[in-house]
Amino acid sequence: MARKQFYYHEKGNHEENWYYLARDVNGQAVVEHEFSGALGRGNEEIGAPTRIALADFLQQRGTAQDNLLKLISTILD
Repeated sequence: MARKQFYYHEKGNHEENWYYLARDVNGQAVVEHEFSGALGRGNEEIGAPTRIALADFLQQRGTAQDNLLKLISTILD
């Protein structure tokens, strides 16, 4: 699966987040979120990627969403 990192955030206490623009097995563009932390998050395995639909991800507001929009704008002239 092809993917491009567009955001990284270190929260401290060895908790880190990575966000990637990726294609799923059907060729659809998605956001993959990986989390690494001492306690994990909810029922997720530590480091197991979560896939988020682009529309759902962009409905939220934050630095990660801003970085994704910047990445998309570099693709378009």
